[in-house]
Amino acid sequence: MNNEKLIEKIPLFLYAVSKYQKTINYKTFQRYIYLYYTAESFLYSENKTKDNFCLSIQKIDNGLSYEIVDFSNTIIRLQNISYVLFSEKNLLITINKKLQNDISSKLENNGYLYDEYKKIEKFISLIQSYNEDYIFTLFFADPTIKAVDNRNLSEFNTNKVNELKKILKKFKDGLGKKKNITSYDIFISWIEYILNYFYLNDSGNKKNERYL
Repeated sequence: MNNEKLIEKIPLFLYAVSKYQKTINYKTFQRYIYLYYTAESFLYSENKTKDNFCLSIQKIDNGLSYEIVDFSNTIIRLQNISYVLFSEKNLLITINKKLQNDISSKLENNGYLYDEYKKIEKFISLIQSYNEDYIFTLFFADPTIKAVDNRNLSEFNTNKVNELKKILKKFKDGLGKKKNITSYDIFISWIEYILNYFYLNDSGNKKNERYL
């Protein structure tokens, strides 16, 4: 996804987020976008023009740091048009009223954007039920991230490296046509499994009160 695509799509994510909160952590927001587009190719396999983006990887003292290519530039551009206020000190993105008003107006007059937004809104509604610790866990539990780590890549495209889609598709294919289950159900099950595995079954780390 190039910079112009990000400029089009990121405000839709922020508008969906603004229904729940007016600020969001910079890194958490990137993980929202990453998880959405990693899952999108599985959830909406009928979409022949799937978006994808590059993720750059840098080694830091305590592991690896991931950044969507052009993400920071896009946030700065949105700040320049008063859509957001970004604090580098605490890594918080504040969603301004101007973004909410403009996106609301655009959605009323653009069928394509509205359809895209409704998919994003459904995903944000789901992901908002988990706190930042769980989103962090989901991100690093994604088999794609693990595969990239093992290959020592410095950058990868989500359209070319998507281990999660392969695993979920293989599981769905194994169910056959007898099971009345959707791709969305399978994706939700993956999230539930990860959170159970890390937060319920680990007796030393029972953080997820949803499962207690």
